[in-house]
Amino acid sequence: MQNEGKLFMSSYPKSFRDLVGKNGVITVQGEQQRKLHGIASNMMRLDKLKFHFMNDIQNVMIQTLSNFKNNQVILLQDVCRKVAINLMVNQLLGVSSESQVNEMAQLFSDFVDGCLSIPINIPGSSYHTAMKAREKIISKINNIIEVHRKNGAPTEGNNGVLGRLIEEDCLPDEAVADFIINLLFAGNETTTKTMLFAAYFLTQCPKAMMQLLDEHDSLRTNSGEEILTWQDYKAMPFTQCVIDETLRLGGIAIWLMREAKQDIQYQ
Repeated sequence: MQNEGKLFMSSYPKSFRDLVGKNGVITVQGEQQRKLHGIASNMMRLDKLKFHFMNDIQNVMIQTLSNFKNNQVILLQDVCRKVAINLMVNQLLGVSSESQVNEMAQLFSDFVDGCLSIPINIPGSSYHTAMKAREKIISKINNIIEVHRKNGAPTEGNNGVLGRLIEEDCLPDEAVADFIINLLFAGNETTTKTMLFAAYFLTQCPKAMMQLLDEHDSLRTNSGEEILTWQDYKAMPFTQCVIDETLRLGGIAIWLMREAKQDIQYQ
């Protein structure tokens, strides 16, 4: 990583570059990448996490778990994907209705399926379907921008990262959609894989599972509240260890591709 931008640079297949867009934080280089990273970090400020994110993620999880029936067999990967896309759509676009989330989930599924496809744009191909999904996602983002500028920010509820981008006017319109798509892709894929790997690793280690449950039960007993606060989150050291170890072992970010800028020798 010390030679990032010197000997090596990020490089992705054409299909992936086409889908995430030329203004995507994943694919841009140099100063533009640093600018977009700075904007993304600013959008996820700690105070935002304390209030909006903590409540939203718990509401999503409670709603998801309430739909399970006794002894129901579930496909964990599908559940994790639905939770992740629900959360990301809510946080990024400020969209929370089930119909809109389900529509975005289907579009995003088509989008992801084309990221490593052969870039031949013919009807029926994964690449063609993914590019059509990208067009529809961009159209929805532009519609939200238009409504926001016409009617102003909603007085209640989460305005989403998109709303804050519009208010702060830190990116030109043509770059906003690519920026949101990049965050949607990065956040959804990593969140889904983290949840999947955490569940898998915990089932392989019953002792860690019991310690995790004991920490959660103790916290609930002491606070007496169903909804966790930021202070509760900070009071779960073993839970944080589980998250850190999952990220260490799981290899969450699998698409870190690099291209050598010049011939190199290694031992």
